[in-house]
Amino acid sequence: MKKLTLTLALTLGLSSLVIAQQMTKPQLIKAEGKAISLKPSYASPVFFDLDKDGKMELIVGTFYGDFRVYKNEGTIENPVYNKFAKIQAGGKDAKTANW
Repeated sequence: MKKLTLTLALTLGLSSLVIAQQMTKPQLIKAEGKAISLKPSYASPVFFDLDKDGKMELIVGTFYGDFRVYKNEGTIENPVYNKFAKIQAGGKDAKTANW
């Protein structure tokens, strides 16, 4: 059992090392040519093809519980984001509890 645990730990450790080596340097995401900044912070970004056009939109949950959508007006390889719109539900800005 100890041998299996050690083998599993080493395998997972090496897998993590390989994944970490493939990561690239962090980059600021820009909209309208400026870095997207949400203050106060606690932003929750995710990329998702919301409009099913094959390009990923940037969706950001904010500190205040609303959701901003930055439409990708560029390409998959070179995304371009401009003004954001808020996600709506039932004709109102969608919100979630902050805490």
